[in-house]
Amino acid sequence: MVSSGGSRTYLVDEDGVYPRAQSRGSRIMSVLGPLLLIVMVTGGVLYFGADSELTPAPSAAETKDAAQLAPVRSTITDLDGAASVSAHEDADNAYDFSEILFGEAPVVIALSGYEKDAAALRDDSWQDLVDVAVANNVPVLPITDQEDFEAEVKRLGSAGVLNVDLEAEHEDAVSANDLDIHNAEVIDLATWDHDAEAFQISDSWQTELAQNVGDLRPAAEVPSTTLVSDTDLAQFPVTTATAQSAGVKIADGHTVDLFAADVQAEELTGSLMAFSEEPVGDKSLQWQQAVLKNESELPGGGYSLFDAKSYVALYGSPDIPALGVLGQNSVKGSIKEAEKRSSKYADLTEDDVIPTFEIIATVASSSAGDDGNYSSELPAEDLKPWVEKAGEEGFYILIDLQPGRTDFVTQAKEYEELLKMPHVGLALDAEWRLEDGQKHLEQIGSVTADEVNETSDWLQKLVQKNELPPKMLVLHQFSRAMIKNRSDITVNHPEIDVVLHADGQGTQAAKTDTWESLHDDAPEVAAWGWKNFLNEDHPVLSPKNTYAVTPRPLLVTYQ
Repeated sequence: MVSSGGSRTYLVDEDGVYPRAQSRGSRIMSVLGPLLLIVMVTGGVLYFGADSELTPAPSAAETKDAAQLAPVRSTITDLDGAASVSAHEDADNAYDFSEILFGEAPVVIALSGYEKDAAALRDDSWQDLVDVAVANNVPVLPITDQEDFEAEVKRLGSAGVLNVDLEAEHEDAVSANDLDIHNAEVIDLATWDHDAEAFQISDSWQTELAQNVGDLRPAAEVPSTTLVSDTDLAQFPVTTATAQSAGVKIADGHTVDLFAADVQAEELTGSLMAFSEEPVGDKSLQWQQAVLKNESELPGGGYSLFDAKSYVALYGSPDIPALGVLGQNSVKGSIKEAEKRSSKYADLTEDDVIPTFEIIATVASSSAGDDGNYSSELPAEDLKPWVEKAGEEGFYILIDLQPGRTDFVTQAKEYEELLKMPHVGLALDAEWRLEDGQKHLEQIGSVTADEVNETSDWLQKLVQKNELPPKMLVLHQFSRAMIKNRSDITVNHPEIDVVLHADGQGTQAAKTDTWESLHDDAPEVAAWGWKNFLNEDHPVLSPKNTYAVTPRPLLVTYQ
């Protein structure tokens, strides 16, 4: 490991063996007499005549025209997965991309006199230089830090530097011609012409490169890599050029969300890169890629829960009428009821309204039970027919937990097989989460943000491992105290869309107060939910009035 100075550390061959220009020195091994040939260690040749002085034979550099050098080409790294790069400065990111994408590069393009906002990098003729980099698979490196540049040239094993002179006038400008670049040949590629406001590209750079370094050819293999970015790439011209020079394809769409980006199926066979101010986890990228390849779509189509979609749910537990409208019918009857209610909302929005079941899987109990947790867990196999049948009809399903004295993660794991289905999400009912010594209805239950996050993390890993589309995680709440440290809840897992669901009941004035109170200092969740209590609300809002609530709830539940 060799430190380059500055901020970068590079892995370097411990033997320090890199391509170098051939030595012009010579050392006489032996003198055999007049007119005899004297052979040098380096292969140089000297001639003696009977009356002549010692005369050097033509050096290797002087005979390159006669003996063509071997072709040279870059080696591009196959990421074999995903990589994420944090966007900050174009010059630094160009080096990041070079380090990630190039294993070797016998030739690099150097930008002498680089300035962040140089007009030259915005000019149309800049594309001519990018075309050179892309056609020959060579990285583009701005010279902003001498040690960084020299270290990267050494890491790449570069024997040739194609110099682009930006004709900078600032005092910190550094030129490749002024550097000791490990014996690499510096060849002028282009100069910025201030008068013409365009790059003037040399007519002889290819000939000079072939004579001094070798015939530059494209990489033998260019792995398939696609870049997604939510950054304005126009502000990163050098970074973009280096990415493209490694054969990276840039996806349409200003997003690092593959589900929203216009990524073609054939692009999913290779590796992925994300370029964003907010780093994207490599595992999340690979997960998105796998979901798209598997075509594991959500109800309503696609891979986004809330992209032009809304949900209307029946709440309750199968065969337990007292717990809600869902349990007052057979599975067939409940499907018809949910579709009927959803259709009334479909007329009020351009969204695709998805009928939904929120099934209470663990029911708060007045008795401790054998496990002492004051929660009755319904067997997952008993719920499976409801989950599968509704799924066949295009429903979304939420598994609702009322855990008593145990925790949400422990209970969620009991329904893992159901949660492995693409159309099944999770709901946490904090009202029924008890601390040790507490009993239901003696106080309102509560949950900490830490426990919510632990549940979310577990669900995220389940989604990734099983290559499932994103899942909804609904948090029921009607009091601020029900979720402690709510601002600490993790809401940025790409695999999880968190929904805050207001469960207040009674007069509409009271429900509105609850709604507004819950929005104060709320985390930036994916959506909000609203519950209509058919017996406890006065009056029960119509679909039209429910959608008049601001912001419009994207999940409406009936109990």
